Amino acid sequence: MRNRILMFRKRVPRFPRQEAHKRIRLMGKGWRKPKGHHGRVKRLNHKHGYSPKIGYGTPAAYKNIHSSGLSVVEVANVDELSRINPETQGIKIKHIGNRKKMMIIKAAIEKKIRIFNVRKPEEFIAQHEKKKAEIKPVTEAKKK
Repeated sequence: MRNRILMFRKRVPRFPRQEAHKRIRLMGKGWRKPKGHHGRVKRLNHKHGYSPKIGYGTPAAYKNIHSSGLSVVEVANVDELSRINPETQGIKIKHIGNRKKMMIIKAAIEKKIRIFNVRKPEEFIAQHEKKKAEIKPVTEAKKK
């Protein structure tokens, strides 16, 4: 399964911005449609770079699938973990605060659900607890 997913990802060319090779500030930036009257990229002259088209899209069967073969589900709270099947799905934690993130990670570890956007969840929790322990005495001293 993994090889098929990677095969479809390899077919898409890179889409650099027009004249990105001449201007350093344009390197690594996302695609912008060329607007000039005489631009070679606008006229689709393929010697001067490819432009994005519908045909380069990923097939629907491979959308939202991680390279491990599990489908990706975005999660914003602990209640959403109940809908996830650990054998076929993994989670990606949305942009939320640290307190909620820790709750989601702990619950996911208990249910043996794979987390895609946290590398080593156990180490991440330990690191967070360590920082929390360092900050707590300082905040209590300020309150007094």
